[in-house]
Amino acid sequence: MPRTTTFDSSPGEPRGVPSAGGYSPEVYDLLLDAGGRLAAFYAARAARARSDLESRRWLGKLAELREEVAGVDAQSNVSVVRKRNELLERHRAEASIVGGGRGGDRALRGAG
Repeated sequence: MPRTTTFDSSPGEPRGVPSAGGYSPEVYDLLLDAGGRLAAFYAARAARARSDLESRRWLGKLAELREEVAGVDAQSNVSVVRKRNELLERHRAEASIVGGGRGGDRALRGAG
């Protein structure tokens, strides 16, 4: 039996309603997970900021991220996956910069 459980997005419900074409909700959930990781990172950095300026900078990044995720073409699995991968890479890069490059060492120690 062919898979026909794909969805179209609608303004009221980002995961959409059943239809004959569009994105799969599982793929969109992966985007939301990646966005959530980066959002949590930004929120934590804002909470630990040592100045109002630094806090506003991280909160600004958080607001931009929300708009960016909301603007993804949810009708296309390719667009959703591309944005998910971009967000994961951005999270790795920013965490590495903030952590002074120590993030990779922690990941290696945890893998063993």
